[in-house]
Amino acid sequence: MELGSVMYPCFVCSRQFEYNPGTSKGHYVKAYEIVVCRTCYLGNWNGWHPKLTSRLIAHLQENGLPIPPLNARKCLPRDG
Repeated sequence: MELGSVMYPCFVCSRQFEYNPGTSKGHYVKAYEIVVCRTCYLGNWNGWHPKLTSRLIAHLQENGLPIPPLNARKCLPRDG
């Protein structure tokens, strides 16, 4: 692990991953204020999987964040 790195659990899969601004092992998704591992971020390029919808909406409501409109696939957009 590099100096200054922090381990985070992925919001989607709960696996721990190393995150710091100098690496791309994970992503901070500003619209949702979540961190996700690279695998989950890339795997949901066309919108968050429908199984995550209720969890993401609950997270947004708990944090007073706006709920983005669903995309053409009827999914929450990955980047808000």
